[in-house]
Amino acid sequence: MFRGKLWRHADFLKLWTGETVSVFGSQVTLLAVPTVAILILHAGPFQVGLLSALEFLAFPTLGLVAGVYADRLRRRPIMIACDLGRMLALGSIPLAFVLNLLTLEQLYVVALLTGIFTVFFDVSYQSYLPVLVDRPNLIEGNTKLEITRSTAQVAGPAVAGFLIQLIGGAKAVAVDAVSFLFSALALALIKTPEPEPRPSTASGATGFIPEMREGIEVVFGSPILWRIAGCTATTNLGSNMIFGAVLLVFAYRQLHLSAGVVGVIFAITSVGGLAGALIAAWVARRLGIGPTLGISIVIGGLALLATPIAAVAAPVVVLAVTGFIGGITNPIYNIAQVSLRQAITPDRVQGRMNATMRTIVWGTIPLGAFIGGILGTSIGLVQTIACLADGHASTLQLGVSLMIENGRIAWIRPNEEADAGGAETLDGGGATIVPALVDAHSHLTMPGGSHWIERGSDPPDRLREVARRNAGRLTQAGILWARDVGSPSGPDGLAISLHVRQELAAQASAPYIRVAGTWIATDGYLPMTVAVKDGDDLAAAAVAQLDSGTDFVKIMLDPPGRSDDRCPFTVDDVRKACEAVHRRGRKITAHATILDGARVGAEAGVDSIEHGMELDDGIAATMRANDVALVSTLSVLASWATFEQTTRIERFTSEEGKRRLIARREGALAAVKAARRAGVRIAAGSDFGGGSVRAGHLAWEVELLVEAGLEPHEALAAVTWRGGELLGIDHAGRLRPGDPADLVLVHGDPLSDPRALWRVWAVFKAGERLA
Repeated sequence: MFRGKLWRHADFLKLWTGETVSVFGSQVTLLAVPTVAILILHAGPFQVGLLSALEFLAFPTLGLVAGVYADRLRRRPIMIACDLGRMLALGSIPLAFVLNLLTLEQLYVVALLTGIFTVFFDVSYQSYLPVLVDRPNLIEGNTKLEITRSTAQVAGPAVAGFLIQLIGGAKAVAVDAVSFLFSALALALIKTPEPEPRPSTASGATGFIPEMREGIEVVFGSPILWRIAGCTATTNLGSNMIFGAVLLVFAYRQLHLSAGVVGVIFAITSVGGLAGALIAAWVARRLGIGPTLGISIVIGGLALLATPIAAVAAPVVVLAVTGFIGGITNPIYNIAQVSLRQAITPDRVQGRMNATMRTIVWGTIPLGAFIGGILGTSIGLVQTIACLADGHASTLQLGVSLMIENGRIAWIRPNEEADAGGAETLDGGGATIVPALVDAHSHLTMPGGSHWIERGSDPPDRLREVARRNAGRLTQAGILWARDVGSPSGPDGLAISLHVRQELAAQASAPYIRVAGTWIATDGYLPMTVAVKDGDDLAAAAVAQLDSGTDFVKIMLDPPGRSDDRCPFTVDDVRKACEAVHRRGRKITAHATILDGARVGAEAGVDSIEHGMELDDGIAATMRANDVALVSTLSVLASWATFEQTTRIERFTSEEGKRRLIARREGALAAVKAARRAGVRIAAGSDFGGGSVRAGHLAWEVELLVEAGLEPHEALAAVTWRGGELLGIDHAGRLRPGDPADLVLVHGDPLSDPRALWRVWAVFKAGERLA
């Protein structure tokens, strides 16, 4: 690899460099796209299998066509066009993610398009190298390209896993998009002229169909070639039933591995691939081509059969060892069979023979991924038998069965109409199924307690550890959605919650997180806030937070230290910020515990008011008119009342402090009543971490909402689907066929006794039981 004439061949070095960068970039997409589908878009085995199938669909359908065009047209322009096409297709993923528009349907379209471009690129690429370098240097050129590709497969997955954990799967795909641009530019700089293509057949006939037919006849007219095609096609069918659809879902959902660990396992598999490539020639010489093919395919198959052992013992070790063994045998088999094909086929039809073989052996890849998705779906069936309360009806639905299939709710039926088939049955007798809860006002990086403000100055690493513990408490309490409305910033100037969101997104057992940035407030509010002076600053700070990657924006409409009763910003100031955020397709919320702050936020048209502890009927009417939601946090004041007994802090223990607290609590209850009378949408949050409450205590808020006058089903709605509305996630907090199976079983009836939400018995996230 490190010696030879091609080190002095400038145009080959351009091709090699461009392809090397592109292959490294593609390793990111190989892991990032299914990771996005599983962890962000809640795809199950069928959806992941379909994604893989669509990516390879072009090989059986367009491979022969691409082969003919690669012989009819100059190949370098085809390759450049394909690189640019893949850049645009993949680049749409991070763009849609930033705009909050990413869907599984888009991933399907991108997979299909990139597959089409890849077919035309690969067929042209295989035929272009003999044009670029002299035939005596072909072995050197192919060796350099293959070992570089193997090296990328070794290092790429680990780097991809780290990159996904650092910036997220969707944004990581941008790396691959840029790599295709680099490859296109490198190809454009090549100066070696490409001769005019002159397609023909053995008989001298020309034409699209005769040329295509000859490639097919060469393969099926040779007993050796069609047997190789059958063996390789069958192998690809089976291996892609596992790798194309089930393995990543198995690793993330059942084994609860992180993206970083999965990346390392892929890297170990690729190390095996590099080792296999290096020893393949030696093995073939020692055993002979025929025995090499048979032995390598059997050992590789046995490694695949051992994969399920990971479910019962040492999952990382099992996946790493089986992957490494499979990694070794795969290139040994491939190099042997490709060498045999090349040795027995005339040079004149090498290109069309290879296109035909690729159509056959790669054609089973999408079929395998599709079948694997179906098998993964049929294995993952769970039926729960219980009552149901979804926050819409005021009465409990008795005798209900809910089927979980492929990570989603397949159906909800009366028990007498339910047919479990071969599904696992969970007897929830005496329990009630409720949607996964949504804590619409939370602070994951903060520990709560009576010193919650001081704890915001703790080191970032400590706050991230707090977030991990809080996330675990949420899951155990059945809270699978957390709307983080503010966190301190880290050394990089970004809100720590952004890093937390990314870390938790890679953990199947963690709740879903949506985050604002660091609190935006007027000068002097708190040392950990982003300080602004006027309306222009406010709008600029809001946009800057969106640019940093936040899901929404939060502004503070209270004065510093509640020094007076006036909002520090005008209605026009806040309206400018609202318009700037809404132009980006995002939401903006306002912290307002004083009457004037709520008035300003309501008139300016924020999407929601947090706390709203001093609403009156007039402001509530404005909120209803402008579709401004209220996020209640009554449990904050309830927790403060406990500090009278548990602390010596004067603001809680003095007589004056007690009187103020009673007055604020009565005012907050009255505000909720005013909002309900006006028909304001009411979501609820515990304000855990940033408001003294601890994570997982959202049920307390439900009890207090009922005390404030909401019906139990309205209070349940406030911590389920109303919170989902606020997040802009249609399925969050809902139980409907086709939605992700995010649900909780509690002991008792939350529609007659809200305290039942404290008694969580089982928690399912995307169909997997977490508690």
